[in-house]
Amino acid sequence: EGWDMTDGEWQTPLWMVSQEPDLNNLVKYLQNKKEEILETPDSSHLVQFSRAEIDAARTAFSRMVRRGEMRLHRLCELTGDAIFDKSYARQSVVIGQRPGSNGQGQRFQLVQPLSGDDLYALTDLDLGSRQLERFKWQQSNSWTRAALVANFVEYEALAVNKWGVFKCISRIKAEEEIWNKVVDEIFEIDSIVKREKELRHLSRFVKDVFGMKVVVGDDEQARRMQKHLEELEFSDDDLLSKGVPVLNETKRVRVVEVKDYLTETATSTKSSGWRALKSVVMWWDTPIEIQLQVL
Repeated sequence: EGWDMTDGEWQTPLWMVSQEPDLNNLVKYLQNKKEEILETPDSSHLVQFSRAEIDAARTAFSRMVRRGEMRLHRLCELTGDAIFDKSYARQSVVIGQRPGSNGQGQRFQLVQPLSGDDLYALTDLDLGSRQLERFKWQQSNSWTRAALVANFVEYEALAVNKWGVFKCISRIKAEEEIWNKVVDEIFEIDSIVKREKELRHLSRFVKDVFGMKVVVGDDEQARRMQKHLEELEFSDDDLLSKGVPVLNETKRVRVVEVKDYLTETATSTKSSGWRALKSVVMWWDTPIEIQLQVL
């Protein structure tokens, strides 16, 4: 069957992140097949792919992640320049796990300075894997590598700033985790967010594929920082210095959703005690989750 479904009415929530027809068409094809099976469960159904279509979707998926990753790092650099007055240290942080019984080995953290060249020459996954390659543990008569649990990039303040921000952290979900959420999207299509008009096009997974965390000292600083980010406008020179085109959608972030997890008595406060202002913004055609977290 043909996958020519790039018309607007066929655009899935994944389209909001990917803008990749080959990937979007694959997801929509699977969604349609699911609906057919549910409508006539006693009939036989054929799900058919070609090798070329699968390879094209896989390539598009990787390209989607790389593009979003690059845009997230650009936004973090621009935000870091604005908040820290360009006085910050950038570093790669890797969480690894030693081999252990039942996958419960001890976890550890590796931190190293990160240059701008390495930031854009390597993917976040490659940065983490490269650091872990230096470590092995002996088990019986063999050597075993550590497992990569998480990796992210930190922008840490080198001086006190008026916003009370200690650091900014960028986080990108691993490709496997993203694809697992794509599968959730396919087989739980009826649970797409349906609140505000714009959020009808944003599924659960689309909103947190790319994320930035800003760590502040107290609630007041978090709220002031939220207001500042909503009003912050990047100059043409700032954008061009980071290799970002000067467009309406790059000069400032556009807030789509805000959730308040700061008020301890609020019903929205998470049971874990985690407290933050959590926003979904659009920047450079990319949905990005921003957390303003209190120490």
